[in-house]
Amino acid sequence: MSHIILKLDVQKIVKEWLFRGQKGTYLDLVIYQNDTEDPYGNSHVVKQSPSKELRDQGTKPVIIGNGKWMHATGQQAPAPRPAPASAQQAGYGRPAQAARPSRTIEHPAPPPDDGTDKIPW
Repeated sequence: MSHIILKLDVQKIVKEWLFRGQKGTYLDLVIYQNDTEDPYGNSHVVKQSPSKELRDQGTKPVIIGNGKWMHATGQQAPAPRPAPASAQQAGYGRPAQAARPSRTIEHPAPPPDDGTDKIPW
């Protein structure tokens, strides 16, 4: 059985985007599969998604972690993701685009480490 292992930096979670539900406080996450693995073998990026109202105002998701495929011993890796051009040839999806330049997202500095293992909120 294959699965994805995620590593999240909880200090990058935008607390103002957390919301109350009937059974607890929730966080919207989106997992995107990268076209290629990074030097550490990460094949996915994890972003915290803002509310619909904030998205409508132009607020973008915040990267809070990454992930990689982990495979059980003796099993093959999952089939590779099709190239964007093949999706376009099949008649769905967006047209293939040139590689986008990387962008830097500024985040507030994390709080100082007080020696405890508590989440900072």
